[in-house]
Amino acid sequence: MKGNCLLNSLKYFNCVDSTCIDYMHSVLEGVVKNLFNYWFNSKSNAVYSLSKYMQELDRRLLKIKPPKYIPCTPRSIYTHHLWRAHEYSSFILFYSLPIFQGLMSTDCYENLKKLIIFLEVILSPVINIVILKKVEDLIKEFVQELSELYDERIMLSGVHELLHLVDCTLQFGPLNFINLFQFEELNRVLVTFLHGFDLVGEEIFKIFLTSKLLLYYSVGITNIDIKNYILKNLKFKSSNKKRLNGKDISVKFLSKAYSSKNKTYLEAVNKLHSKDLTSMIIYAKIIFNGTYFTSKIMQTKRCDSCFVTSNGIYGLIETFFIDNEIVYVIARKIVVLYNPFFAKKYPELKSKLSICAVSNEYFVEEINKIYKSFLIRPEDDSCFLSSFSTSHLFN
Repeated sequence: MKGNCLLNSLKYFNCVDSTCIDYMHSVLEGVVKNLFNYWFNSKSNAVYSLSKYMQELDRRLLKIKPPKYIPCTPRSIYTHHLWRAHEYSSFILFYSLPIFQGLMSTDCYENLKKLIIFLEVILSPVINIVILKKVEDLIKEFVQELSELYDERIMLSGVHELLHLVDCTLQFGPLNFINLFQFEELNRVLVTFLHGFDLVGEEIFKIFLTSKLLLYYSVGITNIDIKNYILKNLKFKSSNKKRLNGKDISVKFLSKAYSSKNKTYLEAVNKLHSKDLTSMIIYAKIIFNGTYFTSKIMQTKRCDSCFVTSNGIYGLIETFFIDNEIVYVIARKIVVLYNPFFAKKYPELKSKLSICAVSNEYFVEEINKIYKSFLIRPEDDSCFLSSFSTSHLFN
């Protein structure tokens, strides 16, 4: 029956102010997904259309190798209708500006910058209230420009909800704490377990509790075959494994040790330690404090060799070595050239993305003083560096 909602009778409840917007559905699967339809599914003669550049965009996208804190590697732009929310998130935050550069119209590109800067601020690990207030004006401009750059049909409810995300953050806290990613992932896993249509709720609870118990007791199982079978087939393992391994602070070398006489490496080490080495033992990949690092020579779909030091110096790992039980990296310095990704009206509001270059200057740093970063190379002659991390998102 239609009529007055009982919630309206609550003294301290307001249906608008007391409800937090879920950015996963509203922004990623709403605003961003709709922009994809305009960019890639519209007629090629539209100013905003990128359909005539699909092949080039796809080539640029598939060349990008993200670090492991990005949930998955890029899929073809032709499959965007099958993408999940975190794929839209990775694309809009990291890939869009580098791969759209030179292909998207200038007005649409400038408009897109405003959305990205806004999302970087509200999804940051630490929310700066002063900057949060500033980007509120930025997102208002983004919304105002949409109907002129595209058409009136783009002004869906998700676009309007963008105007409320700053208030939601101030009232409820960082949006990442209230997102639905973890529930969507759990729902996806649960569906694969269900085989009947009766007593579904009871079946879910039994499967969930059984899975958690099996994982918990698998730690003490000595039979390797049984233990591996549980870990391989247990689909609830991700969050629990993270907790079980949370105290692991050891260094694990994942590659064979190699003897090297590389003069550049030896010069860097000798300069740091005042030694006169003629050869050294090096490694290609390691895990430190649960973080996976590799040498740049590793040919995989990911790049886990870009980092930033505690002093703000960026580097690209060439190799690893150990001295007096301390692990070091030998790296080439990455030079940040400039950051053109800012809103013209608000030049102090800049994206975390910068244009950079990998220099021939080598340096040595302790592994415990570096943090993983993201190097983006959509073209052989272009290089971008993003200091924005999503390791705090999606969980």
